[in-house]
Amino acid sequence: MKTFAKTKPYRHRSTLFVATFVWINVVSLNSVFPAIIYSGPQNLSLEGILNTSQALFIDLAGDTAGTWDNLKLSIASGSFGSVGSNDVIPSAEVALASTFISFPLVQKLDFGDPYPSNPIFGSGSKILWQFNPGASLDIGEFKDVTGYAAVQFGTFGGPQYLGWLQLSVENYSSLGDPLPKLTVIDWAYSDVIGERIAIGQIAEPSTFSLFFLGLFIFVIYNLSMRLKPKHRMARIRFHVLLRRIDHASY
Repeated sequence: MKTFAKTKPYRHRSTLFVATFVWINVVSLNSVFPAIIYSGPQNLSLEGILNTSQALFIDLAGDTAGTWDNLKLSIASGSFGSVGSNDVIPSAEVALASTFISFPLVQKLDFGDPYPSNPIFGSGSKILWQFNPGASLDIGEFKDVTGYAAVQFGTFGGPQYLGWLQLSVENYSSLGDPLPKLTVIDWAYSDVIGERIAIGQIAEPSTFSLFFLGLFIFVIYNLSMRLKPKHRMARIRFHVLLRRIDHASY
């Protein structure tokens, strides 16, 4: 007795080719499409100490061999009051956008704001706040608030990436305990030189990546389903062969 199983012939080479092509595209998405580099929550704090100046250096891009991505923030505290600043020097080449050239105050931005169309960057000290009651000074846009600042890398050389920095300032006008404190919450920047991103914007799955991922899953699923008849045919042939051997033994 002969047993036949009718199955449609399946040529899976083309499907394997498509699956391989899709997989290569999925893997290489980061190199094809611009990406936003996001730090994740950091909450790096710097607290003032009376009659001293404290500094906080942050390697924003993780390039320990270079100096183009180092942010320097400082707090100077004393009986006069306090000053919080972004110091842009050759060893700290990340500048926060300011509003005035003659007296640079770091510009405070809110979540969702567009990147400033004409930001001012430069060397020297950019003031987050300055409180000196003896000199009748109480200036700056970061006074006991949480806000964003526009960022530019590579002020003294290196790739000029653009992005944002979120920071919080507490006790800016305090002359005693607790003294002023600033906290860098997180930051992000585009990996395309000169490309602007919205303030607070972080990396999200792109439409292209979701499309390619869905297509890849579909192709693999389709391949596995179509290969099943072939596996069943192999099992049927195996059983027929066993029956023939069994009959031949009599």
